[in-house]
Amino acid sequence: MTASGGDRVSDSRWRYSLGWRLPALSSAISVCVLVVVLYASYREVETTLSDAGAERARHAAEQVAAIFGRSTQQSLEQLQRVARVVALYLREPTDERMADVRAALAPLSPGATRRVSVWNAAGMLVFEIPAGPSPRTPGDPEPVPAPATPAAPGLSPMQAAGDMVFIDASTAIADPIAATAPR
Repeated sequence: MTASGGDRVSDSRWRYSLGWRLPALSSAISVCVLVVVLYASYREVETTLSDAGAERARHAAEQVAAIFGRSTQQSLEQLQRVARVVALYLREPTDERMADVRAALAPLSPGATRRVSVWNAAGMLVFEIPAGPSPRTPGDPEPVPAPATPAAPGLSPMQAAGDMVFIDASTAIADPIAATAPR
């Protein structure tokens, strides 16, 4: 055998030798296992963070809903208390009764951020408080936009105007005399 042939034999032995193939295979399997474990860990942490964020967002939404719920419920109750005075004005629209309506609506604080509109059964605007646009100074909040049509009784979905979010709270006004008349 020549020296060059002997080198070929030793190359062949080295290529098939367990001396380097076994550690290389073991290292490759270890790297694959490490990649799978790291990926699974990453997914688990990502899922946990996502779930925690969703839980915090849900809790914050519940708190905001509770705050809005109490104030809108109070507004609806105030509207229902004022409805009798407004019904008397609608039956007999006099200046004296309008003063009574304004006094009854005063606790609702109509202003730039609140508007009270009274519509008749035909869908015509009877009066609105505040009446027309009021003078504004810089820093005053944007006024609530005037409704184009009467709102359905109850609460409307949230609406946006500029950087303001608002809802319409509405109640039906029954004729107090017809409701108390004997049958």
